Amino acid sequence: MGAAMFLRPFRLPAVSRDALASRNVLCRQRGAMEAQWFEQDWRFHLTPASASTPSECFLECDWGGARAFAGMDRESLHRLAANAMPGADPVDWPMPVLLAALEFAASALAAEVEGASRKSLRIVAMGGRPSAVGLEAYGWQAESQDSSLEGELLLDSAASRFLATALREQPCIPTAIEWDVLPLQARLVAGWVDLSSGALRGIARRDVLLLDECLLSGGSRLMLMLGPRLGVLCALTGCALQVLEGVHEIMADVDDTVAATSGLIDDVPVRLTFDLGEREISLGDLRSLQPGYLFNLGRDPRSTVSIRANGRLIGDGELVDIEGRVGVSVLNFNLQAQ
Repeated sequence: MGAAMFLRPFRLPAVSRDALASRNVLCRQRGAMEAQWFEQDWRFHLTPASASTPSECFLECDWGGARAFAGMDRESLHRLAANAMPGADPVDWPMPVLLAALEFAASALAAEVEGASRKSLRIVAMGGRPSAVGLEAYGWQAESQDSSLEGELLLDSAASRFLATALREQPCIPTAIEWDVLPLQARLVAGWVDLSSGALRGIARRDVLLLDECLLSGGSRLMLMLGPRLGVLCALTGCALQVLEGVHEIMADVDDTVAATSGLIDDVPVRLTFDLGEREISLGDLRSLQPGYLFNLGRDPRSTVSIRANGRLIGDGELVDIEGRVGVSVLNFNLQAQ
């Protein structure tokens, strides 16, 4: 059984480019669509699909040759149909009569859809939940001053494209997620060196490593790194760090001479980075950083350098000057360190 699991092909859900383009439009949060219906102002929302309240009935619609299914609970559907013949009870109506009543009840909305999409829309059948194969699922909500409705909307690829085209130009609204409080880890990076894993094993205490790339300049300038390729140039004065420039891109490619090796395990490249400390900064604060902003570090960070292998802390050292070139003298080194 174990061998069969390894031999089983790895399959991912298939999504066409056309379906992906439509989905990326329809899954954006937008303002309500407004329409006059039953002599009242209604607001319609397209929402993510929800399995918490599955629809009991689905109206199958032909939309310019595309297939669309509008789902809702049976009571709401009968209430809509009753608007065609006030005072009658739709529960016992034959299916052709019920469909005609629903077509009449939805005529004002169908006219709005046809005007926006330039494609005809008509109800062709009613039944239970259709097969989900080839259909994209969404939710919908409608509300007026006196009533509210909700249900599901299942669309084939053509219907998804029609609806996405109609909504594409409508402005999106921000989600309620407060991304500006997202914390980012920023490190005061002195530089890095690329070594083979074999050379890494040979490093011992008091060895001196010369930096391939040094981000220290002018004695007190260093880079606050926000990731592999983004940084903020700062000036260090005692225990304070002053921003000199805003966020900009840094070229940080692995040394080609190390990467282009024979492919043996001992030649796998490892990047050792040397940082002088780290700070947590929110995404919102990062957006507002301007030259002159001050970080209070609490200590002079040049006293100790943290050594990291591919991001993992493995030791510490101190900065040294070797005939004008910056290096790091290893004080403690442990490949098992966290």
